[in-house]
Amino acid sequence: MSRSEVAAGRNGAGRGSAARGYKWLDFQKENVAGMRSGFWATPTMREADRVEVEEIAAAVRDLCPLYVAAFELAVEQLACRLWRQRRAYADLSERGVVRDGLPAPVLAGLARLESQISKDLEGLGLTPRSAAALGVDVAVAQRTLSLVEYWRGRELEDDGDEDGEGEGGGAA
Repeated sequence: MSRSEVAAGRNGAGRGSAARGYKWLDFQKENVAGMRSGFWATPTMREADRVEVEEIAAAVRDLCPLYVAAFELAVEQLACRLWRQRRAYADLSERGVVRDGLPAPVLAGLARLESQISKDLEGLGLTPRSAAALGVDVAVAQRTLSLVEYWRGRELEDDGDEDGEGEGGGAA
């Protein structure tokens, strides 16, 4: 086929047509026969899947060190990605990593998905480095609280020893 024929939009090798002997099936609502792993979700999820995604989103909200309503889109996006990751791993455990002598097709998508999940976790402050950058490092917060409690206790002790018999002085 010449370049002028390709430019004109004509069918040819690799372009599919009735002459090639196949036709895609028409779309049928709730048709999940072609969905093997569940990794490639449709925009309209089944109710059970939506419930699972909402449970994941609720868990992510609880784990966020600083959560405000503006984070909701990122939380829901992360929840959907984590749901897809679960489905991919379930598919791999059921059907194996190698299929017909080749790596499972879901592996390529899974690698990209895990990279995106990592970026989402970083953005929401759910990794140690990002949490520290947000100033919510747990160890530092605990040390700060213990210092505050220490000085508060010292002040209370000093208030109780107003008679001048504090440290090192006083009758034995």
